[in-house]
Amino acid sequence: MINELKKRVLVLDGATGTAIQKYNLTEANFQGKKGCNEILNITRPDVIKEIHTKYIEAGADIIETNSFNCNKISLKDYEIEDMSYTLSKKGAELARETADTFYKTSRKKIYVAGSIGPTSKSLSLPIGDIPYEREINFDQMKNIYSEQIEGVIDGGADCILIETIFDGLNAKAALIAAEELFEKKKIQLPIMISATVNKQGKIFSGQSIESLIVALNRPSVISFGLNCSFGAKDLIPMIKRIASFTDKYISLYPNAGLPNEEGEYEETPEITAGYLKELVDEKKVNILGGCCGTHFSHIKAIADLVKNKEPRLPISKENRYFLSGNEIYDFSNKFTIVGERNNVAGSKIFKTLIEEKNYTKALEIARSQIEKGAAVLDINLDDGLLIPHEEMERFLRIIQNDPIVSKIPIMIDSSDFFTIETALKNIAGKPIVNSISLKEGEEAFRKKARIIKKYGAAVVVMAFDENGQGVSYERKVEICNRSYKILVEERIPNSDIAFDPNILTIGTGSENDRYNGVNFIKTVQWIKKNLPQCSITGGLSNLSFAFRGNNPLRAAIHSLFIENVKEKGMNFAIMNPSEKAPQLTSEEKNTILSLINGEEDSLDSILKLAIKLKNASVLLKKNSSSAPKIIKNDFDSLKDRIENALIYGGSITFDTDINTALETLTPLDIIQNILMKCMDKIGILFEGGELYLPQLIRSSSVMNRAVDILKPHMKIEANIGIKGKVLMATVEGDVHDIGKNIAGTVLKCNGYDVIDLGVMVSKEKILEEAVKNSVDIITLSGLISPSLKEMEKILFLLNSSKLPIPVLIAGAATSKLHTAVKLEPFYQGKTFHTTDALDTLTIINKLIYGDKDLFMSEKTNELRELCKVYLNNKKNSSKISVSPKEDFTSKVIVPNQLGKQYIEFPLQKIEKYINWNFLLYNMKVKNTPLEENTLNDAKYILEKMKENDIKIKCAFGIFPCTKNSNNLSIKDGDKNWNISFIRGEVKNKNIGISDFFNENDFIGTFIISVNSSLFDEDNYMSIMENILLTRIAEAASEFMEIYLKEENIWLPNIRPAIGYSSIPDHSIKKIIFEITEGERTGAYLTNNFAMSPLSTVCGIYISNPKSFYFDLK
Repeated sequence: MINELKKRVLVLDGATGTAIQKYNLTEANFQGKKGCNEILNITRPDVIKEIHTKYIEAGADIIETNSFNCNKISLKDYEIEDMSYTLSKKGAELARETADTFYKTSRKKIYVAGSIGPTSKSLSLPIGDIPYEREINFDQMKNIYSEQIEGVIDGGADCILIETIFDGLNAKAALIAAEELFEKKKIQLPIMISATVNKQGKIFSGQSIESLIVALNRPSVISFGLNCSFGAKDLIPMIKRIASFTDKYISLYPNAGLPNEEGEYEETPEITAGYLKELVDEKKVNILGGCCGTHFSHIKAIADLVKNKEPRLPISKENRYFLSGNEIYDFSNKFTIVGERNNVAGSKIFKTLIEEKNYTKALEIARSQIEKGAAVLDINLDDGLLIPHEEMERFLRIIQNDPIVSKIPIMIDSSDFFTIETALKNIAGKPIVNSISLKEGEEAFRKKARIIKKYGAAVVVMAFDENGQGVSYERKVEICNRSYKILVEERIPNSDIAFDPNILTIGTGSENDRYNGVNFIKTVQWIKKNLPQCSITGGLSNLSFAFRGNNPLRAAIHSLFIENVKEKGMNFAIMNPSEKAPQLTSEEKNTILSLINGEEDSLDSILKLAIKLKNASVLLKKNSSSAPKIIKNDFDSLKDRIENALIYGGSITFDTDINTALETLTPLDIIQNILMKCMDKIGILFEGGELYLPQLIRSSSVMNRAVDILKPHMKIEANIGIKGKVLMATVEGDVHDIGKNIAGTVLKCNGYDVIDLGVMVSKEKILEEAVKNSVDIITLSGLISPSLKEMEKILFLLNSSKLPIPVLIAGAATSKLHTAVKLEPFYQGKTFHTTDALDTLTIINKLIYGDKDLFMSEKTNELRELCKVYLNNKKNSSKISVSPKEDFTSKVIVPNQLGKQYIEFPLQKIEKYINWNFLLYNMKVKNTPLEENTLNDAKYILEKMKENDIKIKCAFGIFPCTKNSNNLSIKDGDKNWNISFIRGEVKNKNIGISDFFNENDFIGTFIISVNSSLFDEDNYMSIMENILLTRIAEAASEFMEIYLKEENIWLPNIRPAIGYSSIPDHSIKKIIFEITEGERTGAYLTNNFAMSPLSTVCGIYISNPKSFYFDLK
């Protein structure tokens, strides 16, 4: 495989899930576990092999096993967690068999990549309110991955693909599991690493892609790359970034663009390949394929693109010096301060905080060190009254979720190796271990070195061996040299080795200690000369330990010692970054240097200087204590608590804290100087990908709570200083507002004044409110296709009124293309399309803060170019002939019951059919650290609905019908209704829903509705409740289809919903409501045929076994 990568760009296959969906498989194919595609390895191996074959025929060189979710965590959702190994192995066997069969006829080698997905759990994300609690630990995760990886290895995989990585610690567990299996089985397979990132190039646990590469980089890994996340257009800049950073091969398999509101991908193969051409032409990539939404045609387009093209040739990047937290730290050619104050042995304050379990306050010490200049943090929790490995795990887990401290690399400092390994299992980045030595002999030294190497960490080696500590220059050199040779034999890179030749105490008066300083300096020089690319470190406070109690003298000694050893080659020092040396005269400096250099009689002089500096310090303190004190610690602490509550979504002391602030500040001061400044900070964190949508909504709720507390204390309505005014409305005839509400929350959290007119808003009201409130932006939202016509009317009115206000078009019914072709001409130069809440925020920020005219001009030109391309394509496509209608007639399936029915059923009946993924995509948390918490919130809401006995209401019926061309006449007793279906093109075939009916046949109709408002007081939970209700209605729709079959009423084959692509005419809903008496469910229609409540589904049942779902062009 590596030889092939040197010669050409290899093509990876496309989305297995997308291909599976096209087969319209039944519940039986999934053994009642619909959504678990991996079960098809056993129930429908023919389908999986056919998908592999079609991808190979399209041009794929690498096919992925159907094992993405074959881990116990994911399979537990379907109660088949014990099948992890079996399904993984079977998935690999099917791919292997397909690849081998193709080779026999074509002589072309196809590589099988064992697909290892991320699981739905995170090692970096807390559960509940305890920040160090995790649902699963590293060893459990590693064992779960091990079973899955062993399955794909035993099934015949050529390489392991650890993909869609959103948590670096999860990925590290998978990587180590794979390498341990290779060692056990005495094999070596290449490993591919592929992450999913946000637009800032960070995986969803907050780790940068560069940090992930540094943490996982090792010989077994052959490639780094990206998949999922976005379409090719958005990922290309990040791929170029990775290509310039790593010397491994580069892979990319993007989605087919971004999903629309229904979660569907619309980017064509030609567009995807068009974007990827840039990477291929510039030789920036080695492996190209497709992820969500891509299909056989996408892979063919990519295969055609890379044919005969040269691959990227990795350039060796030797002698690289990196550590990493969530961000990388390059320590080459610089002196690095390692903060020493998070050490229970060296800081009484830190020790007390850890003993009291006050980890949040302990974290402030870490932040303070970073502010003072520490680039790495030394963490030491060794104490006889503590359990070091437990405290280390807890503190590191808390660090993982701090937006500041998590960026910084960690130095794991412990004399207990179990504590060191515990720490290695709780750091996603690349740490450095402090330390190991030859004290227990060579075998123990090698064993520890191998474990540290396994976790991808750097290591500090102490100058200590079986005969004791290296004190003299000769002993220090002897131990360091011997240690170095062993580490080289263990294939640990020089750049990952640091030596601590022991900074020992000077100034004790003992002749034995006289040369401790100079011996260290000489050893530094020797290491720098003889052990190239190795680092040198040491604990600075040891040097002056004889002078404890005299901090000015200690600081002066440290400062001059560091100046000296930096020049000689020492590049790390474990020290207090806030320590400041006093001003010294030349004579005083020479006195200290003579002590450091071990000169005779230097101690007498240093003792005189010690008294002088101590007296000066006492005098300074005395003078400062007589000055008036400004006590601000309490206020700063209060302010921090309020800010943290806003950022993290509340606290148990929040109300008390706001009321306490009112004792010294006015309500306006609190709003302007604490709340609004913090909301600005939250907006930056959200745009930077460090906070996610659920957190943002919770922050908004907390902000609203604060304002509620402050309002009674405000004498006049305060202008709290807004960025701009945004008017939002769902257009007349449409009641859909979930997306609008989410976008509104995001804008409020970013300091915008949002005037939300709600739903069903007339064009006249929108114009009136826009003028009255002098708004800066208008957003129009619509979910159903009639809303598009309503938007045309609004834009015409705005244009006639000569308004200059930009309008953003949003909602599931809208698209950039439709905006370009149908809407922009009504309100030229001022109409733009937006995809989601973050896109809305980005566009509005540019309109308010950027070069507005330039931005509007560029966006308008973009839309007009898109319109031009579309109209040209339409002109050309009109010449393409469309095949005549196909014959789908089939034997009529007669129902056992006719007429209308009405039933209600509890939520327990439909719970297993709920598509939680849709909700997670709506909340923008799928494959993020907040996925699990958000899912738990949704399930909590469901439980509360069940407790309150919320019922699903369904009106349905089955009726005889006759067909005439595309028209259906439906009869119920003496009443008749007529429905007309439209036709369209599907894959160059002329098709319509009417094709699935015989001249004399039966049709089913249904209206399903559910409503609940248990969480109206909580903005976040209310949005979640509304999204969940829509998923419940869809789940009930699936349940009802099964119910009809199980109750032997009828055998429906499909249940297309009115308003969707195959039946786009929303007015048909009115007829269905009449036939079925749909208002019995509590649902009703607006004048534009939108259904209220939103959680209502209206559709028809068709029993023809040849019928299928399709999208009309």
